[in-house]
Amino acid sequence: MKEYFLSLFASPLMCAAQAVGFCAMATAIISYAQKSRHNILKWQIVLCILWTLHFILLKNPTGAVINGVQIAKSAVFFLKDSRKWAQRKLWLPVFLILTAALGLITCESPLGILPVAGTCIASAGQWMKKPLTIRLLTLPGSVSWLIYDLVNKSFAGACNEVFVITTIIIAIITIDMKGKTKNESIAD
Repeated sequence: MKEYFLSLFASPLMCAAQAVGFCAMATAIISYAQKSRHNILKWQIVLCILWTLHFILLKNPTGAVINGVQIAKSAVFFLKDSRKWAQRKLWLPVFLILTAALGLITCESPLGILPVAGTCIASAGQWMKKPLTIRLLTLPGSVSWLIYDLVNKSFAGACNEVFVITTIIIAIITIDMKGKTKNESIAD
């Protein structure tokens, strides 16, 4: 275990990769603290750029390509309110196909399928309207990325996914389950 943690910071390149990853994690927190969809998506573009750079520094093409596609997805969703072409429903399938195709092409092992599948599931969740559905579809995506990050020495990515998974579970318990209990009590 000690050797694993030492390997995460074994070279200047690995240190830089982890630093960029932690900047991405901080950007994720900032993005979700924004009040408007517009600002959330602006920060999401920066976030995806940082994760792409993180995986490039780790010399991990699958992680880099998947996050590169997410830059484009966030940019299109950002333009959705101001550009008619960005409002088309075809964008979700386009990004799902791009993620799957490019992710699978760059997979260096069967484990590379995890972030591809996880990103596709989470992207489908982001398209949904109900917050519980979004949370439930984001959860397996984060678990997939957590496993992938740990194996591929993305310590910052693993920390990010633990944070996301914890946040989702807390939200399901405090918002979704609590709300359901209240509604059942009212109905009785």
